[in-house]
Amino acid sequence: MLSCLRGAAAFSFCALAVLGEPAVAADADGSFAVRGLGGQSCAVLLEAVKTPQAGQVLADLSTWSSGYVTAANRSTEGFFDVMPLQDSRDVAKVIVGICRSNPDALIETAAMRLVTLVSEIALKVPSELDTIENGEFKTVIRRSVMLAAQRQLVALGLLEAEAVDGLYGPKSRIAFTRFQVDNKLAETGVPDTVTVLRLLVEKK
Repeated sequence: MLSCLRGAAAFSFCALAVLGEPAVAADADGSFAVRGLGGQSCAVLLEAVKTPQAGQVLADLSTWSSGYVTAANRSTEGFFDVMPLQDSRDVAKVIVGICRSNPDALIETAAMRLVTLVSEIALKVPSELDTIENGEFKTVIRRSVMLAAQRQLVALGLLEAEAVDGLYGPKSRIAFTRFQVDNKLAETGVPDTVTVLRLLVEKK
C-alpha cells in the first residue's frame, strides 16, 4: 500500500521509488531510444513547471503522455488500456508528482512508473466511457473503473452493495464525497483522478 499520495495539488508518489524499471527494451543491454519530451530529465520538467509557461508545459506533457500510453496499449499484450485514468491533463500532473520524488529520472521513466502503479486496475477488455458531472465538477471514467471504485467504497462501508452498478447516481455521489472528506481531498463528489488513485491504489 502506498502511504504518500498527498492530494489534488501535490500528486506526490514518493513510494514509487521502490518500483522496478521497465523490463521490455529494444536491445540485449536493456537500452532503448527515448524521443521527444520523454527524453528530458525530471529535473528539467520540475524547473519548467515553475515558470510562467507552466500551463503550456503541462499541455505538452499531456499530449506526449497520451501518445506514450497509446504506444503502450499497442505493445502490451493482453491489455486494452494500460492507463485507466482518462484525463490526460491530470495524468500529466501525476507524472510531475512522480518526478518530484525522482528528479534524476527521465520523464519517460516517470510515465512508466505511473503505468506500473495503476497496473492492477488497467483494462484488459474495452469498457464504456461515461461522462460524470456534479455541478461544476466533471470527469470521464471507464465503467469498469467505476465498478471497481464502487466496490471499494462498499468495502470501506461508504456505499451499499446494491448500489454497485457501474453508474453514477446520488448514492455514489454521497459515497465519493464522504470518502473525499475522510481523506482530505477536494470535495467534488465525482471519481476524479486523485480520488480514483487514492481509492483503488493506495487504499488496497
